[in-house]
Amino acid sequence: MYALDDDTQDENPLLIGHHARCLDGEWCRWVIERTLGRRRKVKHIPIKQFNPEASEQKMLTAIFNGYETADIYVADASLRSSFMDRLVLETDISSVLTREHHITTQRLLGGYVAPRRQHGPQPFIDTKVELAPSNAVMLWHRLATGEPPPALAMMDHMDGSSMGLDTEEKRAIAAFIDHYFDSRPLKNAMQTLTELSRFTDEQMSDGGLPLLHEQDEKRRKLMSKVYYAKLQIAPDAEPVWIPLVKGNIRGFARPVSRDLVLLGQEHGAGIGGAIFQRKEEEHRSKVVTLNLRSDGTPDLDFVVDHWKKIMGIETGGGHADCAAIHFPSPEEFERHVHVVEEKPRIIPVSRRIVRPNRRLIH
Repeated sequence: MYALDDDTQDENPLLIGHHARCLDGEWCRWVIERTLGRRRKVKHIPIKQFNPEASEQKMLTAIFNGYETADIYVADASLRSSFMDRLVLETDISSVLTREHHITTQRLLGGYVAPRRQHGPQPFIDTKVELAPSNAVMLWHRLATGEPPPALAMMDHMDGSSMGLDTEEKRAIAAFIDHYFDSRPLKNAMQTLTELSRFTDEQMSDGGLPLLHEQDEKRRKLMSKVYYAKLQIAPDAEPVWIPLVKGNIRGFARPVSRDLVLLGQEHGAGIGGAIFQRKEEEHRSKVVTLNLRSDGTPDLDFVVDHWKKIMGIETGGGHADCAAIHFPSPEEFERHVHVVEEKPRIIPVSRRIVRPNRRLIH
């Protein structure tokens, strides 16, 4: 039993950190609040993977304003080891638990050992990474009883590369869930998920079929124009051409993810990507995100980690089949990723026309 699962811990407030702007991350918060937060003061901190400093500062502000002895539960997001040290040494928090399914977290916090406090009891620290399709479904089986609601259970098929959406019914249900969630204010996310938890698979499938046809039109338009970038995906390896599309895929990212996997396989690199940019309040310029999809080969978390090292980019990571890297500005993106409309055609040696040398006769 985890420390936070124990009812004797109820006197401590609960501070929840979860992946910002992510359906699986919001479901994580929903599961934690329903199971561990019923009799406690609860506050949630959305953690932005491309700007961890801002999220960490919000967490510290909350701790020093009513959550001094809080239990901290982080799911579907990572805390940096340097920030974990600050939590231990600069606050009086009671415990920190992380439950993650991103391989990146295993690299960031694997083997983490907390420093010793000079005063007060040592906090309980427990970091676990379990490779699972959905972080929220994993949490449900850890913290709740019975089977998860159908809309939550579907996250095992929807998250990551979305290759689990292998039937029209599943794709329709996913379309319904995404549309229902995206069409409502994010500030009401917990109420929205509670409403979603009451739908049956049949109801969601019936409601999602018309949406699925709308998504197909958007997909075809997006995938009609493919760009390319030549990038090294592993140390000491030759650069390869990676097919990319440009555009905001919010609202139909699941079917596009499947398309990107197939696009990467078609062009040989095994990786497909989508480029989009958005304005964030913490940044003066737009953040450019390069989302990547594969069938797990090559391992995209490994690819992104390699890019972060050679490009000097701080934020990014994910799973073997689904990952992203975040560039702080369009200029920084263009400095490292040179996008072209067509990759150079290479004629195989066996198909080249070799003209014999001609001797000139005077």
